[in-house]
Amino acid sequence: MTVNDLYDIMFRQFPKGVRWLLKLRDMIVKPFGLKTGISFDDKIKEQNTNEIILGAEDKHLTFYISLFCSEINSGKQTVSVSTIVKYNNFSGRIYFLQYGYSTKY
Repeated sequence: MTVNDLYDIMFRQFPKGVRWLLKLRDMIVKPFGLKTGISFDDKIKEQNTNEIILGAEDKHLTFYISLFCSEINSGKQTVSVSTIVKYNNFSGRIYFLQYGYSTKY
């Protein structure tokens, strides 16, 4: 698997039901000033053969996502997804709490 394959699976090839949920989410959060309908392609900050780093900053939080696919070695490959989130204010914590994410490090 290439890092571009992983990116496509995670951020472009949504099942129909997930697309509907994302549209619903956009309608719900738009009145709260959260950005909606933005392509993940616009969030790519860096990219090389093995890694794509996405990220964004807004008034609520700053996030980065690393997608990594190692070279195949002895028929095995490591694939990892890592995230970093910095809450910029209390609204960022509330946003994450509604999805059940932990706010403790």
